[in-house]
Amino acid sequence: MRNILLMTDTKVLKKEYANIDESNGIITTHIDKLDKTITSEKGRENLKHRGQCKTSICQRANRFFSTSQRGQEG
Repeated sequence: MRNILLMTDTKVLKKEYANIDESNGIITTHIDKLDKTITSEKGRENLKHRGQCKTSICQRANRFFSTSQRGQEG
């Protein structure tokens, strides 16, 4: 995300956003695989907590991306 603030080339910025989207997809795929292997109650609790943290982080990241894109357009 830091790179997005430093970049000015539109093509490079679009690629950086695409890289972030791709990484998020990979992470989601791995978390889904992990979810299928967890059998303990404590493991379920930990994964649920991790999901709540990811949701919070994603919301903040989306606000950051939205704000940075508006700044680059203006």
